[in-house]
Amino acid sequence: MVYCTKCGTENEDDVKACVNCRAPLFPERSIKERNREERPRGGCFGLPNSGAIAGLVFGVLINLFGITSLLGWEIN
Repeated sequence: MVYCTKCGTENEDDVKACVNCRAPLFPERSIKERNREERPRGGCFGLPNSGAIAGLVFGVLINLFGITSLLGWEIN
């Protein structure tokens, strides 16, 4: 048996709306919930946390460039 969340009436398992107040017993998910479930879980290039990985790689490259400039090294 399914109880209506609006009026508390007891309903059969196979009905979609309350027999008393006609409120839906099993409302459809909202569009926001459906979009959240359908969104792919991976990040950029299919890697998790790829934004952090890309930031780390670019940060290391910038630091290496700065260190080589400070020390006067040339990269050919």
